[in-house]
Amino acid sequence: MKMIETDSKNWRIKNVLQLMALPVSVYRNTHEDKGWGNWSNDCTNGGISAKENNLLVIHPEGFVPITEDNLHQVVIIQNRLCGKSLVPVVRNPIHTNGQRKSVGPCFGGNFAYSCDSRFHELSQYPLPIHDRWDTEADFESLSR
Repeated sequence: MKMIETDSKNWRIKNVLQLMALPVSVYRNTHEDKGWGNWSNDCTNGGISAKENNLLVIHPEGFVPITEDNLHQVVIIQNRLCGKSLVPVVRNPIHTNGQRKSVGPCFGGNFAYSCDSRFHELSQYPLPIHDRWDTEADFESLSR
């Protein structure tokens, strides 16, 4: 797979626009409120998997060209301590209140999968999507 230069915030966009990707489907929690209180199905804090039903995984044998129109859907596989996961290429580091979202990426509860055999070369199982970014204040209040 072609390597992508990274910086502290985003993958270098000019390099990503030269690559190809495989489409994958997003799988979300579909629990209905069963009297458990105000329990939300979406724990991504506005992450990409809350908005998109399909994502694009960078892959050397992909068939979908990455363009500026679909760049917001592009994810890359990263090896983490807990195994492989998907992380968005373009990140949203600013909260709506203007604070920097500096804690993340974290798992927001959604997974991605494809029955394409090229995806199975990467993983036989659905991959967690680490698309949750929090401000320091969010992280502190939710971690206690």
